[in-house]
Amino acid sequence: MQLILRQPAARDAGDGSTGVVVAASPDTFGREQWQWDVRICESEAGFDVAVAHNVESIEVVEESIDVSASFEATREVAELWLAVVVKKPVIHGQFRLEAGDVAVWEGDDPVRIRVQAVEDDARLQLVRIRRRDGKAARWVP
Repeated sequence: MQLILRQPAARDAGDGSTGVVVAASPDTFGREQWQWDVRICESEAGFDVAVAHNVESIEVVEESIDVSASFEATREVAELWLAVVVKKPVIHGQFRLEAGDVAVWEGDDPVRIRVQAVEDDARLQLVRIRRRDGKAARWVP
């Protein structure tokens, strides 16, 4: 699955914390045991990303990526990836993503990710989420 979240499509967390929740598991607070959430907030540098997770069941790797021309990577099928456009627009497939937009990838389509810069100095914050028990990480919006 591939999903594009356009700013301000994200919803307010409603819990008094800073930032806007763009993705969480479970997607409704208080419904099931919390596993992880990703929040973004606007800053002077573009957008800041904050990830919180249950360290006993979830592994998270964050990476800041400067997209000078293009960025390509292969995602494992069991991983869920979120890419927040932090600064300047990028192109992913047929989509132009502006700062504050979020791309989400899970499952087996696509596993090969390619993002191209529209302007110099474009930047992404890539969040890789994996379950420690080996099962596939999922998020259903």
